[in-house]
Amino acid sequence: LFTDKGWTVITSASANELAQEGPHWKLNDNLGHGVFTWALLKGLQGEADKNRDCKITAAELSGYVSATVSGATGKAQNPQTLPGGNGDMVIAVLNCGGGAKN
Repeated sequence: LFTDKGWTVITSASANELAQEGPHWKLNDNLGHGVFTWALLKGLQGEADKNRDCKITAAELSGYVSATVSGATGKAQNPQTLPGGNGDMVIAVLNCGGGAKN
């Protein structure tokens, strides 16, 4: 199913920032998460699928997580993506009813 190879590194915060945690960021599992994990899980559940092709690429996930975490923390926490990774790599395929579109 997955033929892409490569890597992507997304950090939870910039070098001089604290990663925020707390009960504010809950999902259906009713567990509190850090804001980074909360955004990452929401992204993998489909929120990061910017072009709605039922596939989440590394670039889509990175962009979604960065914007969501920064917005949720009032820019106090800003995830970073290390350069050199494969942004086109498919991270997840969603169940969109009719399957992924090519």
